Amino acid sequence: MDGQSEVLKLLSCEFNRIKLKNSSYSLRSFARRLKVSPASLSGIMNGKLNLTKSMGTKVLEQIGARPDQTSQILATLKNKNQRKVNDLVPVDMDAYHLISDWYYFGILVLADTVNFKSSSKWIAKRLNIQIRQAHSALLTLCRLGLLNRNSKGKYFSTGKQFKTSSGVPNGLLRGSHFQNLDLARRSLEKDGLNECDFTAMTVAIDPKKIPEAKQMLTEFRRAFANRFEVGNKTEVFRLCLQFFPLTEINN
Repeated sequence: MDGQSEVLKLLSCEFNRIKLKNSSYSLRSFARRLKVSPASLSGIMNGKLNLTKSMGTKVLEQIGARPDQTSQILATLKNKNQRKVNDLVPVDMDAYHLISDWYYFGILVLADTVNFKSSSKWIAKRLNIQIRQAHSALLTLCRLGLLNRNSKGKYFSTGKQFKTSSGVPNGLLRGSHFQNLDLARRSLEKDGLNECDFTAMTVAIDPKKIPEAKQMLTEFRRAFANRFEVGNKTEVFRLCLQFFPLTEINN
């Protein structure tokens, strides 16, 4: 495997994907997202700059490359004061899919609804995904101990908690949030306004209070779940709270 070529393909695909949605998206903006200099990114993209493991690690983490793919690519790149390869991928493939593909948690919550059926076909239809995706996700959730089967073969949630906020590459979490935005867009296109809620507000705050604001949002999510995850549960919803700066934050 030519690691440099593989990284170039991944970068090109990601850049073109964003460019299709935002024609004004620039290479400089892409470099800012990858946390590398525009000159370095330009050199990598045009093949004039040899990619080191440390640089490869950084860009692969930021675009959310798969753990197995990351390990294979890094194994072909030259050393230059890089971290150990085993330290670069803090999540295994099962955890990777759980974090990066929205329907894993969708299936986990769906299993807690009334009239749930332990059929990949039924699950796929309910979540509008492919049957093979539903089947693979069921196996993964069982391996992670999040789902189990009773004596009648019916899946049920074990109640085990899975924390994803620590030790996960930023790029992987970013990919998950991109999926949330796509799901929201899909809902805007097909669902009635009485079935969802899209609101926004703009506020001016002291940046020193950002941690407090994030903590309040966390507490709200927990309170929301405690209040509504009871009773006759028949449908699965996703709550996405977005809190981000509109201005360039002065450090």
